[in-house]
Amino acid sequence: MIHQLPHIFGDERTDNSYHYLIPFIRFIEDNQIIMKPLLGPNGDPTFQAKLRKFMQAALFQRSPVTLFNPDKMMVPPTYLVAYLSSAHMGVIYEWLNNPSSEVTAEDVARIIYTITYEGPLVAGGVKSNE
Repeated sequence: MIHQLPHIFGDERTDNSYHYLIPFIRFIEDNQIIMKPLLGPNGDPTFQAKLRKFMQAALFQRSPVTLFNPDKMMVPPTYLVAYLSSAHMGVIYEWLNNPSSEVTAEDVARIIYTITYEGPLVAGGVKSNE
C-alpha cells in the first residue's frame, strides 16, 4: 500500500483512487477475529502505537513520493498521524462491529478516502467542497 500512496493521495490520484485501499480493508475483514480486539477501546495500546509509527514512516519516509512537506504543514507530523490513524481505524472498527450492515470493503475504502481527502466537514455536508 505504501507504493500506492501517489495513486491514492498524490498527483496520480483519480476518482477511483480509493480502489487501492480495498486489498488492505479486505485483509482486515479476513482477519477480523484478531483485528476487532486490537482496534477496540480495550485493544492493545502497543499495537496502536506501532500502527502510528508505521503510518508516520510510510507517509514521511518510505513513500516513493513525499506527500507531506513539513515546511507547509499546519500541524506537527505526529499529531497529523495520530489523527489519521485514529480516524481510519475508528471507521474500520465501526464497520467490523456492525456485521449486519450491508457496507462492503469497497464502501469502507471509499468512506475512508472521502473523509481523508475531502475532510470531515465536507464529507459530513457541513461545508461545500467548492
